[in-house]
Amino acid sequence: IRLGDIYVSLGDYTTSSLYLNNAITAGYKNKSEIERRLAYNYAALGDHVGMLKVLAYLIQETDVTIDDYSVAISLALREWENIRAYVWAYAGIAKFKNSPILIPLYLSALRLNDKSSELINYVGTLTGETQKNPLIQLEYGIALYGQGNIDQALAVFSSIQNGDPTLDWVIEAGNYIHSIEAQKNQSGSVQP
Repeated sequence: IRLGDIYVSLGDYTTSSLYLNNAITAGYKNKSEIERRLAYNYAALGDHVGMLKVLAYLIQETDVTIDDYSVAISLALREWENIRAYVWAYAGIAKFKNSPILIPLYLSALRLNDKSSELINYVGTLTGETQKNPLIQLEYGIALYGQGNIDQALAVFSSIQNGDPTLDWVIEAGNYIHSIEAQKNQSGSVQP
């Protein structure tokens, strides 16, 4: 483990990973600590496949954290591993029910797996305060839009527009508003 740390400080993530993997193979008891370090190494190397593999082990550990799930789900979504993201998000939500970090990721995974009806129903089960989360609102609006509920979606996107205009979710909501308005101006109707 120390040699793995030394090679990280030298910027040699490949050699570090060899030592850290050896520590796991040798039976080091705090596997999750080593798995987190390995995931970092693979990220530094740009090896997303290796990182996903390590994260798959990490989220099965008993001391898995919300952050572990959020990194795993986010990477799976980024790599278009939508089914994997959905399975991990479902497990994360089951373990950390009211996580303001995991709920939007779960909703993204639902949407990207064509489960918009499930997404809309799930948002309906959330507390009013949780529903106000702009990331949750954005996913909800996109799902409504995808189902053809254009007026409802437009209302959701408009409510998000009241935020800081430099934030990603405000920009994305604005993009949907502009798209809807452009379609209405061209043809008088909107197709999701």
